[in-house]
Amino acid sequence: MQSAYSLPDVPHKQAQQTGLQVAAHFNLAADASAEQLRALPADGFWPLDRPLALGPVAISGDAVLPRPMLDTFMAGKQHRVPLMIGSNIDEASVLDYFGVDARSVLQQLRSKSRLSYRLLKWLYDIHDDSLLGRAVARDMAFTVMPLLVAKSQHSIGMPAWRYWFDYVSGNARHLYQHSTWH
Repeated sequence: MQSAYSLPDVPHKQAQQTGLQVAAHFNLAADASAEQLRALPADGFWPLDRPLALGPVAISGDAVLPRPMLDTFMAGKQHRVPLMIGSNIDEASVLDYFGVDARSVLQQLRSKSRLSYRLLKWLYDIHDDSLLGRAVARDMAFTVMPLLVAKSQHSIGMPAWRYWFDYVSGNARHLYQHSTWH
C-alpha cells in the first residue's frame, strides 16, 4: 500500500451523486453509456475542482470496499496476508492540491497553543515554520495511517513492513527540493 491518506473514504452514494454531476458537466445524461463515458477526453478531468472532484480517496459502501478501509483494519476484519505499507519522504508535496499553506497552519498553532508549537519544534528539531509545517502535515496525513494499519495487521498475527521512500536520482535532485514527492 503506497501513500495511504488519513482522509476518510467517500461513501458510495456520495460518489454516485458526484458522478452524476460530472456527467452533467460534460453534457451527458444520467444514464450515459460506458461507451459515452470512455469517449470523454481525459484532459477534461484535470481541471475539475470540488464539488466535481472526489479527491484522492477510496470509495466505500460497494462490493469492492463494503466498509471504510480504516474501520475494516481497526476491527481486525482485513485479509490475513502479509502487508507492505509506507509513504514518500515529501508527501507534503500535495499540500497545494488541498489548499494548505504549511507555514500558515504553524503560525495559527503558535498563536493558539504556544506549548504545542514549542513541543513540535522540539520533537522535529526543525526551526523554519514552512519546513516544520511540511513535516507535521506529512506525518499527520501520511505517516500515521501506515503505522495504524501495520499495527492492526500485527494484531491479527500477520506481518507488516513499513517503508519510507526517499530516493531521488542525482540528476533530478534540483527538481525535488524536499526529496521524493507524493
